[in-house]
Amino acid sequence: MMIRLWLGIVLVLAGSASSRIENVGLEGCGNAAAITKAVAKLEESDFKEISLDRIQVMWPTKLEASNCTAEACRSVLHQGRVVDGQCQCCEKIDIDRSTNSAGGVDESLVTTIYYSAYDEKEIVVMAKALAKAAGLADKEVATVGRESEQSFQWKGTRQAEMFLMSVKLAHREKLWTAYVHIERHLIGSTAANSGG
Repeated sequence: MMIRLWLGIVLVLAGSASSRIENVGLEGCGNAAAITKAVAKLEESDFKEISLDRIQVMWPTKLEASNCTAEACRSVLHQGRVVDGQCQCCEKIDIDRSTNSAGGVDESLVTTIYYSAYDEKEIVVMAKALAKAAGLADKEVATVGRESEQSFQWKGTRQAEMFLMSVKLAHREKLWTAYVHIERHLIGSTAANSGG
């Protein structure tokens, strides 16, 4: 009787562990759970609150300024693990704000994450967690990982807000890599419709 009880406990614990993000990664890779949490916080933020400086403070890995002009930088980048010119664990975040022909401001936030591990299941769990953090509906999150390349599109909670996301899972030599690209667009925002 006691053996059956312990066996049941072990099976329950093993099942719950398989759906969690592992915090132990490859050298140079950021903490998967912390990256997912940062994506959720970033995607939930009002566009007025988003700046490269704020992103650098809240992000769990060290982000360096990138894509800079004399006036400003448009991107921040972390290249944590690059092998043979291939990014295995990297994050890049781009912000773009421009005035449109109607006098409104078009804003976009693009977050690209490469995350690698030896275990395919770990990569699928990470891709699903990032999709959920970005705001993808649960029924769609459940489909992440069923195909090696997938695209999703959904409306955000704010007026004129649109999300696009692509997920690619790739296997190269002994490593699996999840490539997750999240675009958040707010078209023609003004002070009246960009608020939370």
